[in-house]
Amino acid sequence: MMKIKVPPPVLFVISAMIIYCLPNSIILYYCDPFLPLSMLSAIFSIVLTVLSLIAFYQKKSSLDPIHLDKTIILVTHSIYRISRNPMYLSLALLLIGWSLWLANLLGLIVV
Repeated sequence: MMKIKVPPPVLFVISAMIIYCLPNSIILYYCDPFLPLSMLSAIFSIVLTVLSLIAFYQKKSSLDPIHLDKTIILVTHSIYRISRNPMYLSLALLLIGWSLWLANLLGLIVV
């Protein structure tokens, strides 16, 4: 039986579209209370992504999540000492930020 491998960025885009299409769960006011949280989540996500990419490039390892045979080394320094999958964590944080930006608390279920 063949497994279907969907790259995480594709799942991210699909999830973001689902969050966008969900009905809003709260009434929006002029001053959105979730805006600062969504910005903070997005900034933290970008920082995590940059730190993980730098760690991979320092070790000259593959970034391809589908073809694990291209991986030549296990990255265990930098941000990878704290999280085993900071790139996936950053995508999840970006989806949380997107859901909060849209003031759509139902979107958190998708994450």
